[in-house]
Amino acid sequence: LDQPDYSTAMRLLIWRDGWRLARAQGWFGVGPGNWGTQLPAYRTSVSHRDWRALIYARENQAYHAHQEFIEEYGETGLVGALLLVLLLSTAGVTCWRLTRGEGAAQHIEQPLRRAMGLAALGAVTAACIHAQFSFNLRDPVAAMHLWLIIGLAVGAGLPGQSYTISR
Repeated sequence: LDQPDYSTAMRLLIWRDGWRLARAQGWFGVGPGNWGTQLPAYRTSVSHRDWRALIYARENQAYHAHQEFIEEYGETGLVGALLLVLLLSTAGVTCWRLTRGEGAAQHIEQPLRRAMGLAALGAVTAACIHAQFSFNLRDPVAAMHLWLIIGLAVGAGLPGQSYTISR
């Protein structure tokens, strides 16, 4: 492997092996939390050689795919990966609708409603982009913040008491 950057080279190796694992497991995957223990079985001999050359003598095993959607596909299969995409897409659409003033959020003034929707949409977008190169949705702190922000946006879209912005 002619990659001068360790992080990039490591991810490329893991992603190649991860796609093999995900495709081989099909609909339901290897089970939640089993990515790291199952991945070595899906390495080719070339992949094993490249991994050894990259890691050297370090004790280092890839316990995560460093790409959320490949890992989800490998652990929970196509069904789980599609459900994750559906969940994040629904969250994004809900936040977008809040920015447009759609739904039952008439009890919150338009500038506040729009700001809440844009902030939540930004959080969903950032999390999805970050998930292309990391496993941020598996990090309890990052995931909790994301779902809290989405929950606030969804809550702002529900009917309720009227609020105004003080100036």
